[in-house]
Amino acid sequence: MAEGLLTPTTPVGAPWTLPEVLLEVPSGITPG
Repeated sequence: MAEGLLTPTTPVGAPWTLPEVLLEVPSGITPG
């Protein structure tokens, strides 16, 4: 679970970072 490795909490709506988005939800919130 990327959320536990990258950040303590990553709810839907939090300021996600680039690596988080790519690892967490590649088919949900992708940059571009």
